[in-house]
Amino acid sequence: MEAALEFCSAFPECSSFHVTVLSQDKKQCLVNRQSLSPQAVRTSLHQWLSLSRVHVFVRPLLGRLVFLDLDAFAGSWDTLIRLRPRVVAETSAGHFQAWYVVPNNLASKTALWVQQQLTQALGADKAACSGQQQGRLPGSCNCKPGKSHQVRIVHRSTHDLDEAVFLQLVPQVRLVVQGSHLQAKPTPQPAGITVDRSAADWRMACTYFEKNPGATEQDAKRDLASQWQATRPNQDYYVDLTVKKAAEKVAGRSEKVPPIAPPALEKPADPVQRSLDLIDKESVQHLIEAALDSRFPRAAEVSKTCSQCSQELFRAAYTVGQFASQTPICKTCQPVDERLTKRTLATKTCSGCHQTLPRDNFTDTQWRAGAASKCKSCTARGAVAAKIHTKECRTCHEIKAKELFSVTQWEMPKIKGSSCRRCSDQTAIKRQNEFSEEVSVKRRAVVEEVGASPWQTQDPAEAKRWLLQAPLEALPSSLAETRPLEKCIRPPHKRTRDSQQGLVSGLVGPGGFRQGRFRVRRSFSHLLLKLSMQGFWFPGPNIVGVNLQSLQATHAVGNRPEWWKWGMKLDDSQIPVQQKIMMLQASHQDQMHLGGREGMVRALHDEGKRWLNMDLDAAYVLRHCSHCLATSTRGVAEPAPRHLPRPMAAGDILGVDLKKVVPPDGAPWVMLLLVDFATNRLWAFDMDVDKLLGLE
Repeated sequence: MEAALEFCSAFPECSSFHVTVLSQDKKQCLVNRQSLSPQAVRTSLHQWLSLSRVHVFVRPLLGRLVFLDLDAFAGSWDTLIRLRPRVVAETSAGHFQAWYVVPNNLASKTALWVQQQLTQALGADKAACSGQQQGRLPGSCNCKPGKSHQVRIVHRSTHDLDEAVFLQLVPQVRLVVQGSHLQAKPTPQPAGITVDRSAADWRMACTYFEKNPGATEQDAKRDLASQWQATRPNQDYYVDLTVKKAAEKVAGRSEKVPPIAPPALEKPADPVQRSLDLIDKESVQHLIEAALDSRFPRAAEVSKTCSQCSQELFRAAYTVGQFASQTPICKTCQPVDERLTKRTLATKTCSGCHQTLPRDNFTDTQWRAGAASKCKSCTARGAVAAKIHTKECRTCHEIKAKELFSVTQWEMPKIKGSSCRRCSDQTAIKRQNEFSEEVSVKRRAVVEEVGASPWQTQDPAEAKRWLLQAPLEALPSSLAETRPLEKCIRPPHKRTRDSQQGLVSGLVGPGGFRQGRFRVRRSFSHLLLKLSMQGFWFPGPNIVGVNLQSLQATHAVGNRPEWWKWGMKLDDSQIPVQQKIMMLQASHQDQMHLGGREGMVRALHDEGKRWLNMDLDAAYVLRHCSHCLATSTRGVAEPAPRHLPRPMAAGDILGVDLKKVVPPDGAPWVMLLLVDFATNRLWAFDMDVDKLLGLE
């Protein structure tokens, strides 16, 4: 995580970052935050870096940023460092990534041109040469298959790109006159490198055979002898191979196209000769009938004679298949299916409505039930009547509909009973009130027994005024300072109930609790807290009463009900008060006084630090922070000058604003604020004209 923080600090002018977290196979995007503030990035670093087998990519959102992906870098490290990169990170063995920032007087387009020139000069990956390319976050793991390398920083600075070194590294552009314009002179080809022209020779050979289908290979060699562009050590072999392959290519292409044959001319058939070939003695009658039918068409048949009853019936008396048959049978003469006849004619008397109904009015189960068979209508009415739609409430003993019960209460067994919604809600409210009253009684008993109620009234204004002058060491959380007294009196493993009672009776003496053996009602630590409230001295700071007062005052500021009755519990974290204050202040300063109480607690939880009432301690330390008091209107009782943050960090503060000031010991009034971000000045005016104040 230190490497990631070091990377973020290398770009102090950056106000936002683009962070992406991908799965190991890079097919799933887990996080894609396109604009995150540096504070948000620092807060989320622990969460991102704790993920296993993921890729974490980042890019500072700067228009002047230049990113280079130096895969298998084999260039000069002296040149790379003399260009003054911000960060050079090693992503895997022999693979690096470099981050540069061009000077502030250059535009963003210049940064892209610089990136292209450095990519070519240093041999970087051309696929990563873009204005939005991200790089691996230092401190993360490169979990590519077979790598699992921790990304680390090998060089870091806060300087911009060195222009002089860059201009020495990039070749100069020479201009020449072409016609009436100035153009860049083409870069000469390095010695020893020739341009391959074999593609042009191949197209030339194929075009020759396409234009001359009957030409042979010898003809092509003779006609193209002076037109070959490519040169080879064995030029004859190159020409023979190119001509041979081109001839085969063109010949194979022409064989795939089938030749178009001219249409065959058929002799028209003689209708008279064709008819004479078909005429014989048996077919004369058919030919005559066919000729008559073609000349005098007859109407379609509308009736046929039944082969069973010998009656001529219309088409509706036959089925479609029987009417098309040569021996049709009408519907009346067709045999009847015995199963359908039996099912149609069978009847039974319903035992419910006492009606004689056919078989179709009964289900299969009821039809086999014998004399107790019921028709479908009676069965449906019985099923509806058998359902329970009402139930008696076990609390109010009233019969209510199902809709007035919850699903859980309706399904309760009969032996336990069900309660309606209204009775259930009343029972829940009653239990909650009883629990609240029981807790309140216990708290009141603890406070009365300890004698720790320093408040003369229950006015929250008194608690707020007390917090303004309370010492910083009086944290609202419970203290562990009572433990040394417990150990110095008698070791815990040798202490018994009788020895505790005798010890207390000897410690109290006159002016304290009554003489004699004291009855221990709770733990020995609670009794020590009770003694400390009476003013008895013991090793360590004796400020338990002040801490309890601070706890109750903090609850009063938070508008807790009956805040003066809250008692204090003992802390088992074994963390001293001064160490708690140092950790809270350090967490608040790391967040640049912007995280608030929730940010302080979250940061300490991420580090594994926890103790009782940590949130109250954070609010207490935040209320005593001099920097926060100077940059906020909290606790303002009258118009006073305030120092504002810089314009880029002003947050929601406006140029003109109205604030309602509620003093602890006075009437509320309205303040007019005029803010000047250029000079960091604030003017506060009382809206009462008679008491107008102008403070610079």
